Amino acid sequence: MALTNGLMNSTNFPLLTTQAEIQLNQSVIYLRYMHIPFIFTFFGVFSNMIIVIGTFTKKSLKKPTYYLMANLSICDILVSFSTFFLIIITIIAINMKLTMDVFNIICKIVMFPIYFGYICSIQTLMIISFERYRAIIKPTQKLNNKRVAMLVALAWLMSFAFASPFLSSIGHYGYQCEINTRHDAFVLIMHIILFTTQFAIPAIIMIFLYTKILHRLNSKSGIHQYDSIKSKRLKRKTIYMLLTTTIIFLICTTPWAISLILVAVTGRVISQLMDDSSNFFFQAIATLGRMVILISTVYNPIIYCLYNQQIRKLFFPCQYGRVHAVKNVNVTTEGNSTVSKVKFKPILVTSSNHVLNNDRHKNYIQS
Repeated sequence: MALTNGLMNSTNFPLLTTQAEIQLNQSVIYLRYMHIPFIFTFFGVFSNMIIVIGTFTKKSLKKPTYYLMANLSICDILVSFSTFFLIIITIIAINMKLTMDVFNIICKIVMFPIYFGYICSIQTLMIISFERYRAIIKPTQKLNNKRVAMLVALAWLMSFAFASPFLSSIGHYGYQCEINTRHDAFVLIMHIILFTTQFAIPAIIMIFLYTKILHRLNSKSGIHQYDSIKSKRLKRKTIYMLLTTTIIFLICTTPWAISLILVAVTGRVISQLMDDSSNFFFQAIATLGRMVILISTVYNPIIYCLYNQQIRKLFFPCQYGRVHAVKNVNVTTEGNSTVSKVKFKPILVTSSNHVLNNDRHKNYIQS
């Protein structure tokens, strides 16, 4: 409580004179509406934890596609925790007046999961799109859990490899952590590589794959003819769910990806671009880029619940348990007694003499 009171009191600065005071005030203004990030963080961690735990505990969810969805939830949890600790550390630094060197190290540790979580998410979505393409277009070999584990491990290793170089560019602007405070050729090249290999190219590939999948679904041949109607419907809903997840992810991360290029090219941090009212485009992109990081961690569980009944059962187990009991037990009440309606399938009983006579008749006809 003391930290919060100190923070709120520090937002009412008198006339600012020095650059250090301006930077400090901008940091505090950034935290003025910190209850909003806390709400998004809580919902993101809570909902994604339900999906992760449910995937590894429920037998019906122990399937390759659900394991990939759980990995996507783990990436969102990393980003949510990073955002949460970023706010907490900023509040502590302002009230304890930490030195800039110590705060710079803390920023690198806390903000690294944002890079890592984003790259891991885009890698996982790429794997999901390839898996759906293979399942619909070329179902030659089923994806087993061992292969999923190898793909997830590869995605994590690639994410760590791509995110590690950015530790050198993470810094601070006053008491506010920033993703890029270095402005040299190395940082510019790394941001261009990140934008190209972890946003532009994956977006083109995923759009192409899902276009091919939708074309097959809408063609006359459609899904394979030997699948049952229920199986076809389930595959369609799964594809639509994952396609919706991919599209919203690309929409939400577009401003953040563009802001990486703007920061590297202009030589300014995101906070400066947000405060630059003379350039509306830079200001809008920087503001959206910071906001969508929080939103990107909460929409996946909502999409899963809308499309998938198994995921809905994880969030609303009591409701689905009651409906299941009503469907399986059809009980009518007559006065004070209950009568269970049990339908028996009639059994046709044939005597042995009748069967013997039929066999003799068949043999007589054949002779």
